[in-house]
Amino acid sequence: MVMRLERSEIRALQAVVDQGGFQKAAEVLHLSQSAVSQSISGLENKIGLKILERGRNQKLTQAGKLVYLYSVSTLNAESNLIRSIDNLKRPKPILSVALNSEVSKIHAESLITKFYNIMPECNLKFKEVPSEDIGALVSSGNVELGLGPLDMTYQDMSQIGLYQDKQLLVVSKSHKHYSDIISGSSSALYNTTLFTSFLENDTDESTLFKSSFLNVTEISSLSLRLKLVSLGNGVCYLSGEVIERLGGTYDLEVIPDWSYSMVEREIGIFYRSGSNLSESSLGFINLCKKHWG
Repeated sequence: MVMRLERSEIRALQAVVDQGGFQKAAEVLHLSQSAVSQSISGLENKIGLKILERGRNQKLTQAGKLVYLYSVSTLNAESNLIRSIDNLKRPKPILSVALNSEVSKIHAESLITKFYNIMPECNLKFKEVPSEDIGALVSSGNVELGLGPLDMTYQDMSQIGLYQDKQLLVVSKSHKHYSDIISGSSSALYNTTLFTSFLENDTDESTLFKSSFLNVTEISSLSLRLKLVSLGNGVCYLSGEVIERLGGTYDLEVIPDWSYSMVEREIGIFYRSGSNLSESSLGFINLCKKHWG
């Protein structure tokens, strides 16, 4: 005859052990104390061994320890199965956010951790993209929120400023004209390559800025820009936060006393004007305000 352990029996055993006695187990299970006792006795009759030493200090026997471990594993598996099925019935909402490489490098880990602390039932999808692509992704509806340099050319966008970002021009000590560039030689700086990711628009400022360098190479990857500059192949702009965290690693130094040594821009969140923001979007916006508040 095949032995069959009922869920009610193993649930009673787990409750007795976890709650430290029959009375508290009965309260948790919303049963009478005698019903819990009968479940334990039923288990013992089925396996033919005592599983619980009765008395003031109740403790599991060797057989009881085996049954208890089985009960924990079985009931946890049942609970996980129920949860998974419930998730299939009610898919988690997904919040998609586009952000640039510098914001991602410094703040993404903290933002993701904080977001799941306040909204564990939502899936978060971060898309790291070039700064100039964020607005287009938001405007087209491919992402719900953008997080990066604000762009006032998008008339259909609502924008929330979070903080002022100071981009500083840096050079590596391995650059062959390092001394001349640091000492303020305009010709040395002009004849080097600028690796950039954010001054791509055809504005007067952008045109004047790019004319200050012989070569301008647009690279959206922060890691690649850092690598190229650290090898002495050119210069690039980095936020003060990135310099503080990574400047020493790449042996970088800020170039002082030049017209474009520092470029300021406002970092914030933007979304399509008139759109009904989801609860997860509103939660993320409030989180960002506190993060940079």
